[in-house]
Amino acid sequence: MIPLLLSCSLLSSRESSKEAFLRNLFNLIKKPDDEQREWIAKGCATYSRLSGDIRCEAELLPQLWLQIEHKYQERRLLVAETAGHLATTAGPRLRPLLM
Repeated sequence: MIPLLLSCSLLSSRESSKEAFLRNLFNLIKKPDDEQREWIAKGCATYSRLSGDIRCEAELLPQLWLQIEHKYQERRLLVAETAGHLATTAGPRLRPLLM
């Protein structure tokens, strides 16, 4: 399901659809375990690599940052782990935003 949501977001031409796919990605699992968080983080890193820094900053990061203050610790861990994965694949424009 994770690759499907990311692929649909990458290929969609409508902004509202892209946003919905990415929002669903982060809300897909209520309390993601270690393996699920790893899959999501790796998928986001691939999304960033394929879409580029500008698009990642505009589309992916806002959905990610919405999870920072989530009531479940697993979602906050997802933000940290995803930011770490993104930092390894992101260009110089995006890295300061992730730190």
